[in-house]
Amino acid sequence: MQRFLLVADWSLFGVSIYFYLVAISVPIMIIVYFTSRTDSPPVYHLIYAVHAIWICMVLIRMMASETSSLTYTIGMASQMSPTFIMVTLTTWEGGIGSLIANVALAYRGYQRMSFAACFGSPLFSILFKYSLKFQLKGMPVTFGARYLYRVLTSESGVAKVGQGPLGSTIHVILFTIIFFPLMGNLVARDKGRKSLGVYRLLFYPIFLLFALLAEFEIIHGHGTDHTDQRVKLN
Repeated sequence: MQRFLLVADWSLFGVSIYFYLVAISVPIMIIVYFTSRTDSPPVYHLIYAVHAIWICMVLIRMMASETSSLTYTIGMASQMSPTFIMVTLTTWEGGIGSLIANVALAYRGYQRMSFAACFGSPLFSILFKYSLKFQLKGMPVTFGARYLYRVLTSESGVAKVGQGPLGSTIHVILFTIIFFPLMGNLVARDKGRKSLGVYRLLFYPIFLLFALLAEFEIIHGHGTDHTDQRVKLN
């Protein structure tokens, strides 16, 4: 199974990075213990707050990577194709956090912020993550969208993109999901209606149905790569 931990194999001068982390962290903890009080914040409290932000980001990233690796392993053990795993299990694993956050924002009275995040997050993922991949010339980076397409690099340095069996279908459905709701909001003068929500809820099961039928070869996918991608387990 692929390892996604950020410091899993890092070393400096032949010594594991974990040794340096312990060597730096233990003296800091001792200093904090003898220079802080329980009834008032220390003078360096702001530094700790800023430090906690990026530490939380690293920990969240590590947990998300391990969860992604676990779901991918479950899919391979079930002999699913990598394309189907990515548009179902991995997508659910990566989107459940955003779904909970957006629902919580809507219940707290920030409906517009939640609605904007539904469009902003996918656009950020598509534009930024893919552009960074191509700049790295197809190097295997551990971003959440890395499984939608398999990026290969030729000797000329050009990143080649394979669509897979569901590539064209994903393009059409993504365009339909984004374009028509925006046009509906424009016609309704930026007033969200329940019919728009029902439309979006019904569209995803339709896509899942098509993916299932293509996975079990009941229908033929519209992509370009129809080789057997399933992992054979002994």
